[in-house]
Amino acid sequence: MDPIRIMIVDDHNIFCEGLKWVLETKDEFTVVAVAKNGFEAIQKAEEYLPDIILMDVEMPKMGGIEATRVIKKRLPFVNILMLTMHAQDKLLFESREAGACGYILKDADMDILCNSIIQADKECENKTKKIISVFPDLSEKNMQLLTPREQEIISLVAAGYTNKEIAHNLFVSTHTIKNHLSRIFAKINCTNRTEAVTYFLENNETRG
Repeated sequence: MDPIRIMIVDDHNIFCEGLKWVLETKDEFTVVAVAKNGFEAIQKAEEYLPDIILMDVEMPKMGGIEATRVIKKRLPFVNILMLTMHAQDKLLFESREAGACGYILKDADMDILCNSIIQADKECENKTKKIISVFPDLSEKNMQLLTPREQEIISLVAAGYTNKEIAHNLFVSTHTIKNHLSRIFAKINCTNRTEAVTYFLENNETRG
């Protein structure tokens, strides 16, 4: 089997070189290109046609989310995994909307990253604490477990609002919002806000 062709996009040279070195110690991977910003990522993606792009979110000149949006329009067959230090619901939402197939924290174990690359190449899903699949297998029936108020709250979470902002918009206390979120997590078998957002995004598509 041919190795998975990877492009790394990050504006930190040491991180790029270190990640490239580690990945190339694995027989199943080969790093075909490295880019330092979104503009360069678009150019090199078209030149090298990688199977997988590991895309940093925040970079100078053009960020990873904008670059992902362009690349997916031009090269829809390329799978993109976002790499970031920031576990923010808003970034997950924007990455998903741009066409990324996963979102991995930079402090994830290397085994998790490697497995995520392999699964992304196979167009599979991986629900670990460090990668969030944006296409979970969830049914519309499960969405009906949530009350109208809970659906309203999870939609605001997906839009990137904090608990404090949601409480202000709904004229309730932050403690009330936290209680609602705890019940939401229990109903849909999620452990954090990001997994709940993933749940909402999939079911919102299904219902639409």
